[in-house]
Amino acid sequence: MGYQQSRWSYAPEKRLQEIANNFRKKDIPCDVLYLDIDYMDGYRVFTWDQQKFPNHEKMLDRLKGQGYKIVTIIDPGVKKDKGYSIYDQGLKNNYFATDRDGIPYVNRVWPGKALYPDFSNQAVRHWWAENQKILVNHGVAGVWNDMNEPASFDGPLPDDVQFNNDGRLTDHREIHNVYGHYMSKATYEGIKTATNKRPFVITRASYAGTQKYATVWTGDNQSLWEHLRMSLPMLMNLGISGFAFCGTDVGGFGFDCTPELLSRWVQVGAFTALFRNHSSASMRDQEPWAFDEKTESINRKYIKLRYRLLPYFYDIMHDEETTGLPMIRPLLLDYQMMKMFTELTMSS
Repeated sequence: MGYQQSRWSYAPEKRLQEIANNFRKKDIPCDVLYLDIDYMDGYRVFTWDQQKFPNHEKMLDRLKGQGYKIVTIIDPGVKKDKGYSIYDQGLKNNYFATDRDGIPYVNRVWPGKALYPDFSNQAVRHWWAENQKILVNHGVAGVWNDMNEPASFDGPLPDDVQFNNDGRLTDHREIHNVYGHYMSKATYEGIKTATNKRPFVITRASYAGTQKYATVWTGDNQSLWEHLRMSLPMLMNLGISGFAFCGTDVGGFGFDCTPELLSRWVQVGAFTALFRNHSSASMRDQEPWAFDEKTESINRKYIKLRYRLLPYFYDIMHDEETTGLPMIRPLLLDYQMMKMFTELTMSS
């Protein structure tokens, strides 16, 4: 629940370590650092790029000693690559979604030609859960499920792509909305089995009930004042829809952020359940110190305020578990009668 720093991408290892050292050097609290898609070997899920991160286990252990937890991204698209173990296992066991003729369906995402695990099949979810050990055993603390709508570069998945749905065959029209939900469920269960701790999972796609398995964020926003404004009703609506652990990309993911926009956004983000700064590879740096001393000072002040309030936030989240009331609440949750009285007065 502390401050989290992300970017597409902190690579190679030297860059990630530089970011970690700067937070400590500049006395800015930070608990979580994210690794986006460039940590993987050719975007193959559950692998590491040995040139960018030649000693990733030692690196993760060193960062843990500095007080950091590392969250790695995982996409559902499995690279079509004979000899790559995840692909070979999935193909051998019929774990991928297929076309109407039973041939594994192929589209294109970050690794190029890729296949999609059929998360509607319990056997596939169990297999995916088991694979979480690959990350956890190396020292990864949490998993970020992305591109799990599922996303695809060569047009959307056709309606007639076939899914097992635990023995009741169906197609993409039925599974599309729950695909990310099932992926998060498998991820959650795999991390919990591997660690015997409460898992941290963040997901881009979700469905009713996903809050049992993952936190969510509002997707790839932009560094615009309008997107900061829009984030407030979005988070309040997520909260009253059951998704209390939610947040936005603080500062905005796309476009170049400005000093004032980052300052204002971190002032809002400090009071949201998920407090993560994230930005795109092609945009300017967006860390708390990336602009000037004034902006850095504002970031430090409100990030530290966040940590002072953590016991209070923790209690709020505990209450949410029992009452369902979210951390971020529209006024109508506390002032229903006042709202009704106002409406009656104005209509009379």
